Amino acid sequence: MTDRTQQPDRFEIDTPRVLPPTHVQVSGFSMDNINRAETPSGLAGMQAITEWDAASLGKAIEWLEDQANYLERMSYRMAEIDELMGGKTGKSSLGGFGMAQELAAKHAALFTSTQANLRTQANSLDNAAQALRKVKENYETAEAANEMTAAQMQQIFNGVATGDA
Repeated sequence: MTDRTQQPDRFEIDTPRVLPPTHVQVSGFSMDNINRAETPSGLAGMQAITEWDAASLGKAIEWLEDQANYLERMSYRMAEIDELMGGKTGKSSLGGFGMAQELAAKHAALFTSTQANLRTQANSLDNAAQALRKVKENYETAEAANEMTAAQMQQIFNGVATGDA
């Protein structure tokens, strides 16, 4: 963990206020220390990949497709949440009073946008996998062309060595 300011993870400040005749009201605020950063344990000590080959590109494509499929599935499994909240029936599980209906409307809007964003993100990951697949195909084509050139060069070197060139 690093902290540029040596301050705690969270700040909490209470501000008591005395009201006549003898009542005390406490209010205040709290906020997270945004200067604190932490490296997730799964990433600690990992080396950055600076070289790629067809196998590592294939693994990256597979990872992207797995993440896209997961998000797509989650977007459809959200229907369970919608049903618990009243779903298509229009009758909110939060009740019928005004504030409950407002909260249900906010939930419906958040639900819809979250579901749409999950599907958009899944589509973006799928597009990235397709683009990387093209890169891999181009890499493999260039690698094959280089192998052919290397074979031709070896033939030339062999010819020079035997005096045939």
